[in-house]
Amino acid sequence: RLYANDLAGGGILDVGGYPVSMARLIAGAATGQPFAEPDKVTGAAHLGQSGVDEWASALLHFPGGIVAEISSSISLDQDNVLR
Repeated sequence: RLYANDLAGGGILDVGGYPVSMARLIAGAATGQPFAEPDKVTGAAHLGQSGVDEWASALLHFPGGIVAEISSSISLDQDNVLR
């Protein structure tokens, strides 16, 4: 399923929501809110042969100058860390 485009495969839909949620939670806590919405999002991804994103990386810019760098992947060996 992870590599099946017709089954909504790919890293963003499978595991990408977790780092986005954590970044929103931390940015919100830093600004006295339950969570924050990014003002600007920039990113890049690699689509594999099946058409799904095998890895993606993004910068989330939040109010107050807070910037989060996030990534997700179904094809790379990444550490599961929060720094």
